[in-house]
Amino acid sequence: MSQCLFAKHQRTVVFVIAFLLCPLSFFVPRSATWLLTIGGLLGLVVCRSRIFETVKSPLSLTILALILWGGLSTFWSLDPKGSLTLFSRLFGSYILGIGWYSLLKTQPPNDIKVTQFYLFLGISLTFVFLTMDHFLGNPWQELCLKTSAKAFVPIALTLSIAVWPAMLWLHMKYNSYLAILFALSTLLFLSFVDCDTAPFGLLAGIIIGGVAYFAPKLVGRTAQFLSVVIILSLPFAIHSFLSVDRIHQINTIFHNFSHIHRLYVWQNVSEKIQEHWVRGYGLDTSRHEDLGGEKKTWTVTTIQGDVVPINSKAIPMHPHNAPLQWWLELGVVGAALGALLHFQCLSYLSRYKGIIALTGMGLLVSSSFIAWINLGFWQSWWLAVLWILGGLFISFLPDRKT
Repeated sequence: MSQCLFAKHQRTVVFVIAFLLCPLSFFVPRSATWLLTIGGLLGLVVCRSRIFETVKSPLSLTILALILWGGLSTFWSLDPKGSLTLFSRLFGSYILGIGWYSLLKTQPPNDIKVTQFYLFLGISLTFVFLTMDHFLGNPWQELCLKTSAKAFVPIALTLSIAVWPAMLWLHMKYNSYLAILFALSTLLFLSFVDCDTAPFGLLAGIIIGGVAYFAPKLVGRTAQFLSVVIILSLPFAIHSFLSVDRIHQINTIFHNFSHIHRLYVWQNVSEKIQEHWVRGYGLDTSRHEDLGGEKKTWTVTTIQGDVVPINSKAIPMHPHNAPLQWWLELGVVGAALGALLHFQCLSYLSRYKGIIALTGMGLLVSSSFIAWINLGFWQSWWLAVLWILGGLFISFLPDRKT
């Protein structure tokens, strides 16, 4: 009886999740985890016959292999309890993501279009919230007693990738000009938020996606090659070229405190990777005191010429770079699986051209830009956003090239 009830109302649940993703993130920054839990559990209940079909896809198997390797790293981890805890959380997120995607694949094409419409409405409502908060002097931030980063970074990053499925719907429903105008409007809104990663990530997606619109095969193959090379060589390249003296030279051109701090962290992380690059230090050990807890005093030169000390842990919670985090925690196997994941996504997108190539490449580039310079890759809310939006985007694609 309960299963029939779930099946009857599943389309409504999908619509609500798509609509609430962005506006709810404005008020509760990490609420995407709740939405994925609801959608994933519903999918597991009503789509049991489709679950195995979803799991056995190459992309899904690569994600699963990365998570299982992380679980295996518990046996040599600096923090076995922390590694096991994160493995359990990642595996749970994976199961929920499979359930959510399976749920989407059972929806008729017209319902998927309606789902995209509700996502667009949710983004538009979020623009209203951001506009009101900006012109009223950020009352929401003051009410919650949060810094601007804690208050608005998650919603800004979510918007920078949610725009791509909405763009695809706008093109299919209306025209490309309206879709592009929507992307540029989103870029304008993000410029008012204290999170420079979001607008730059969206801008990178617009540029590379725009090139892919005209040359999808060339961009896809080039991106496949570059992503694999960069991921597999990044810690060694940083170790060779990004010395402390080189960071000081860069600091004479760029004076942003957080950017220079991040370069110091990456340089330090690259040194630690050299010492243990085969198996890594274990899943979620970036935050462990024995790995990155030592105190560091670096310096940054401000635009006024003042030398200001940076007192920080060697690794403040995580490397703020997905490939470096894969290398540091999971070694060469984790990095290879991360590279394979990018390769498979690009291979899938290379089947399409036109607006799908533009929005698909834009979604992947924006997501990668964020993951490669801002976040800890394993954050639950971030992975939930990727599952929700990635599944929604893929479910909207036709089976043929377009």
